Amino acid sequence: MGDATQLSRLVLALAAAVVNAVAPYPAFAQHVAVIVNGAPITTYDIDQRTKEVRDKMLAQEFQTQAKRYLEQLRHRAMIEVKSSAPCQPHPP
Repeated sequence: MGDATQLSRLVLALAAAVVNAVAPYPAFAQHVAVIVNGAPITTYDIDQRTKEVRDKMLAQEFQTQAKRYLEQLRHRAMIEVKSSAPCQPHPP
C-alpha cells in the first residue's frame, strides 16, 4: 500500500472522527457517518480505524525510540571497550 493511500485513509479517518465527535449519538448505536464511493462508513468503522491508526503510530514511535536507545547503547559500549582495552605494543 502506498504512502499516498495510507495518508488519504488517515485523513479520511481523522475527518470522519471529527464529524463523529461533533455529531451527538448514543454510544451503543452504529450510525452511517459518511458514504465514500457509495459504501457507507459507520461510526463503528471510524472508531476501529482510529484505534488502528493510533496503535500504528504508537508502535512506530516506540520502534523509533527503541532504535535510538539501542544505537546509544552500542555507541557507549564501543567507547567503554575502547577505553578499557589494555594498551599492547605493536609488533616490530
